[in-house]
Amino acid sequence: MLVRLALDEEIDTFVEMARLNVGEVRKGHGFDPARVRQVFRDYLDLADPTIYFAEHDGEAVGYLMASVGRYRYVDLQFYVQEVIYVRPEHRGTRAAVLLMRHLIAEARRRGFTEIFGGNDYGFSPDRTKRFFEHFGFETVGLCMRLRTA
Repeated sequence: MLVRLALDEEIDTFVEMARLNVGEVRKGHGFDPARVRQVFRDYLDLADPTIYFAEHDGEAVGYLMASVGRYRYVDLQFYVQEVIYVRPEHRGTRAAVLLMRHLIAEARRRGFTEIFGGNDYGFSPDRTKRFFEHFGFETVGLCMRLRTA
């Protein structure tokens, strides 16, 4: 298994994995394949977000999407891990771990000060917390949501 940047010809693969992810964790939000295609084009054109694929036997089995953030009061950059998804049949493999290790190594290589990560949708928060703590993440705040529509 290896981790690599998503390739431009893999847009359909990305859209399909994003659809599966939304079906699991964002059921009430619907799914917009045109919007997901735009996100992938932004990745190709601007490298923001950045999309990494976990590949096993030539097949993309998971992805991690991260954006670069900047503090407003100091000149430092950080990653914001937005999504980490592994196809159900490949969960329990090294895919998620390798994706996260890759992100951490890339952040260090680029001189970023931090990575912010977690989940914001209530899907397995305790398991997610343990996963991130395994890599040295610590709880530093609180995320809350108010539905307005």
